[in-house]
Amino acid sequence: MSSDHNPVLINFFLTYSLPNISGKFATNWNHFTTTLNKLDLQNPYCISSPSQLDEYVCNIESQINHARIAASKPIKPNTTYIDARLKELSAERNHARKTFQSTRNPALKRYLNKINKQINKLDQKIEINSLATEMTNVNIEDGTIWKFVRPFKKKFKKIPPLTSLAGIANTDTEKANCLANSLEAQFTVNNISHPETEEMVKESVTRFRLEIDPDNQLSDPPSEIQNCIKNLKNNKAPGLDRINNKMIKNLPKRFLFIITTIIHKIMILGHFPTCWKTATVVPIYKPGKDPTDPASYRPISLLSSLSKIAEHIILNRLNKHLNDYNILCSEQFGFREKLSTTHQLLRVVEYITEGFSNKQKTGAVFLDIQKAFDRVWQDGLIYKLINYNTPKYLVKIIDSYLNDRKFAVRVNNTLSDSKPINAGVAQGSKIGPILFSLYINDIPRQFNTMLCMYADDTAILARNKNPKFINLALNRHLKTLEDWFAKWKIEINVSKTEAILFSKDKTILKYPPIKMNNKIIPWSQECKHLGLILDRKLTWRPHFYYLKQKSET
Repeated sequence: MSSDHNPVLINFFLTYSLPNISGKFATNWNHFTTTLNKLDLQNPYCISSPSQLDEYVCNIESQINHARIAASKPIKPNTTYIDARLKELSAERNHARKTFQSTRNPALKRYLNKINKQINKLDQKIEINSLATEMTNVNIEDGTIWKFVRPFKKKFKKIPPLTSLAGIANTDTEKANCLANSLEAQFTVNNISHPETEEMVKESVTRFRLEIDPDNQLSDPPSEIQNCIKNLKNNKAPGLDRINNKMIKNLPKRFLFIITTIIHKIMILGHFPTCWKTATVVPIYKPGKDPTDPASYRPISLLSSLSKIAEHIILNRLNKHLNDYNILCSEQFGFREKLSTTHQLLRVVEYITEGFSNKQKTGAVFLDIQKAFDRVWQDGLIYKLINYNTPKYLVKIIDSYLNDRKFAVRVNNTLSDSKPINAGVAQGSKIGPILFSLYINDIPRQFNTMLCMYADDTAILARNKNPKFINLALNRHLKTLEDWFAKWKIEINVSKTEAILFSKDKTILKYPPIKMNNKIIPWSQECKHLGLILDRKLTWRPHFYYLKQKSET
């Protein structure tokens, strides 16, 4: 295989030169498997360089897509059943219309109008009866209720013309590029300068990248990958390569060994395939926002399904290292086994209620990190992975995984130009959440405050009989956090940061306020955070369950 070709361009050509089979097609999966079994593919053990790995992965994706096309046929549209009485009335109406058009007899016109009313009335009656029958047959146990409700829940709205500095975007191509330009600015590091940390990180990361690639002898057993493929969900949307989980589940056994070898080569070479690093972004409108503003759309990233299998293996290796050396801080409950938001909420409740039992007030500040996952300083993350003594081959892979990522926005069936991702952990990925947890893992703690974290949701609490001491403890901790956030280029949205004081006093205005970045955070009667609503009487109304505790008055 030649290394002179750009693997991204090769993959783009192979992907988009294929006919679109996303409509109503039926696939003969036995034919699909047989077609792939007949292929004469090069042995992946011969791969010895990153460029060869890129080209091999692109070729495999192309062959899978061609096999799907060869095994698929269009589905004939189902004939719609029409009631016999409705057919009879329609025929009678058509005859009356034809006669009236030739004779212009007013009596025929009245008769035609009468038949039209009968048709509309009968059509409405049939529709109501059909809906009543469907509702009668709905069953909670067999899942038919969800099939019935789902169409009513969908509120798809066509993206209207978008307004930007470049003008008004009307066509799908213009809308896609307009949204892509808006998101490109989102995937950048916060403009916060800290020369000392930047120099330290640059020296460490540069030295690491110049080291000879570590020789990883770990093998990836086919059983591990097979179990991963079995657990894939069929309803997940595919990435840019259009290979969905159903196709992966129907791959022949020889392809299982090919995927295993590819992942093993990723481990050996410390290189994540380039064609797996481009995300398809689908914009989802945020309710209540201006629909003509590109910033009013939430980006949902679709990644390659094959890449997620590789991520699964990498994540298993990384989690084993983190668990063996107990690296993640105990205050972090996000994306960790046997821990959830419920556990973190109960921890907060116990802290506050214990304070009430000791006649203490409790102050809590809920921090809002701006674009937390999208603006992670990647070199800073690699620096921290090195300092956590993460195996070198894993650091090499993660470094390759994060570098040179791209995205393209899709509006209907139109893709925007590809844009670079210069910061953040990959949205929609398996490994992204744990990488973010590691990035903020060394967040400062204080002896007289309690720190609570669930991914990027962070809260600090302090309790005392005297609210002045609560204020002092919280402000001291916030000041420490200000310096740490600036050091690691993390920006706090102070306007969305909330503070609440749990107290029996009727007024909280007399208490000294909380400050951060020289901005006052006023005490609130209630605040929304962590997916729940809190008020000063300690009434908790989470979205997914109900937990209510009140202090004795």
